[in-house]
Amino acid sequence: MSFLIMKYNEVLFFISSVLLLKIRPEMRCVVKSKMMGPINWDLIIRLASKHYVLPIFFSSLKSLHLLYLLPKRLEEYLAYIYSLNKQRNEKLLEEVSLINKTLISYNIKPIFLKGTALIVSKVYIDKSDRMLGDIDFLVSHNQFYKTVEVLKKNGYHSLVDVSRDFKSMKHFPRMVHQKKDFAIEIHKDVIQAVSKRQLNYKRINMSKRLVDGFYLPSLSNLIIHNMMNMQLNDKGFLFTRFNLRQQYDFVLLSQRKNLSTVFNNFPFHKRVLTAYLVKSHYLFHELNNLSYSKGFWSCWVKNVLWVKVNYPIIFKGINTLVYIIFRCFRDFTLLFQYMFNRTKRVDLVRSLRCPKWRSKYIENIFRGHKSI
Repeated sequence: MSFLIMKYNEVLFFISSVLLLKIRPEMRCVVKSKMMGPINWDLIIRLASKHYVLPIFFSSLKSLHLLYLLPKRLEEYLAYIYSLNKQRNEKLLEEVSLINKTLISYNIKPIFLKGTALIVSKVYIDKSDRMLGDIDFLVSHNQFYKTVEVLKKNGYHSLVDVSRDFKSMKHFPRMVHQKKDFAIEIHKDVIQAVSKRQLNYKRINMSKRLVDGFYLPSLSNLIIHNMMNMQLNDKGFLFTRFNLRQQYDFVLLSQRKNLSTVFNNFPFHKRVLTAYLVKSHYLFHELNNLSYSKGFWSCWVKNVLWVKVNYPIIFKGINTLVYIIFRCFRDFTLLFQYMFNRTKRVDLVRSLRCPKWRSKYIENIFRGHKSI
């Protein structure tokens, strides 16, 4: 591995260039030229791994016959990661199929979300390209606990206590199975903040698709969920965060569905969604189908992102301050709400007395800061 110093923005844009090779083959010359020059593969692989895009990184280079420019050991390593991911995804689809059959036998129609939906609907032509985590699916509110009980009967169990607040709960705590490789998350909603749940079960269920025996959200709702999940659930809007895997999902979806039509049919959170579009356009070399109307807000978002990409250490310091303010505001707001609700107040006192809970709370603060 070379120890050539490369700036963060150089590494980031090289990775995004490679990811685009299957969509824009004409970028082969740019990528090839960069690979033939001095390059720090260690930094590139670390950042690509952090963003969960190593399989598609390898696959894109392979598709345009550029693997010969990699150091031999690196090529073997990436081929190994790609092979492991292929086996893992095949196993995931087997487990998804079993869950689907089990729930349908109880007259429950799960709508599979996120990576599972992208693979099943062949948004990724090669299912080995996309790294997958949990199995996420959505069910109706009135079948939520029935779904939990059915899966408990089939060997799944939760590792943490269940929240008593049904309204604020987005999904049941992650469930695992002793003989299964993948955890599952049973959703009744896809957005954490109750006031921002315009993309809800009713909307998704109305336009769901049946693909190879699996119920999936429409392409439009997959796009909106992709954007809102990063911007709202993962606080991408607040901290100008991005994730190349998720942004690349968005790029692929935008190849299949006109984004103007999607936005016109979802008249909510315009600033939040516009900010995501600006980020994607900037990160993926101004793809035509990611174009947006220029204005003060889009210009502001682009300039803030430019600072983040070009001065990551300074921006990390700014985000640290924003994070401290955000955590203080959120936690004091929750504390105030709990003071006037006896059940929640009792739960809070019980939690504060538990050393394990206090330790997990502090760990959560540091993990949240690290993620920004």
